[in-house]
Amino acid sequence: MKYLYSENDSLLELLARHLNADDWGDMPNVEAPTLGGEVWWDTLMVVNGYKLQVNKLGGNARILDQNNIRKAWGSRSAMEEKLKRLTSEAFLQPGDIIGVKRGIYEHYAVYIGNDRVIHYAAENGDFEGSAVTVHEAPMSEFLRGNSSFFFINFPDKNGKFEKIYTNGGDSVFNRVSDAIDLQQILTGCPDYHLYTPEETVERAKSRLGESSYDLAVNNCEHFAFWCKTGLSDSHQVDNIINGIANARTVLSAITDMLNIVPNA
Repeated sequence: MKYLYSENDSLLELLARHLNADDWGDMPNVEAPTLGGEVWWDTLMVVNGYKLQVNKLGGNARILDQNNIRKAWGSRSAMEEKLKRLTSEAFLQPGDIIGVKRGIYEHYAVYIGNDRVIHYAAENGDFEGSAVTVHEAPMSEFLRGNSSFFFINFPDKNGKFEKIYTNGGDSVFNRVSDAIDLQQILTGCPDYHLYTPEETVERAKSRLGESSYDLAVNNCEHFAFWCKTGLSDSHQVDNIINGIANARTVLSAITDMLNIVPNA
């Protein structure tokens, strides 16, 4: 089969096109010059010099700046939201659920405006050192030196979660996994409710001073998602539990094969 590719396609774009890029949200990006999409792209809108384009073949979208530099690419819904943020006075808005990578885990918070957040954490670390409480803090405490973070674009009941990043960020495979994990939170949850930004901030403030942190059932992600949706789910904890369960299954299978009884 012969494929037609547009100018300046990256390997990631070629891969995503054949794996349904429209489902992947905000993809990893290295800013690169383009020819402006005269042949293979449709321009949907132009805002303050930024162009939102959709590929005629694959359906994935991208954002170009005034000099036709690709600033971001991914699903159409993610790019529409990102363009709105890039062309507004502030990238973050009060009521956003934001997250930052801390190596092998993510830390979450509720953005309340004026460069401040409410999060479930210790003042000198996420869950170590001083007492872990729900408290208001500056963005610098939340970021702890990280330059990249994301906010979650929450859907209605039938939509898809999407992480919108401030820059290139994670690998493509991490982002696909994140989208799948987050989407599972909606599955079978009749209590899901998308609170307004104002309600989200008020819900976060209602728990200020709480000190009942529990990594498994009441962590920073549980808190942030509850503020926005009324649900208290943590896909990170689920992944750990599933990983342990899978490891035990593999160990059991190997043990049965070798007829070995492991130490109690």
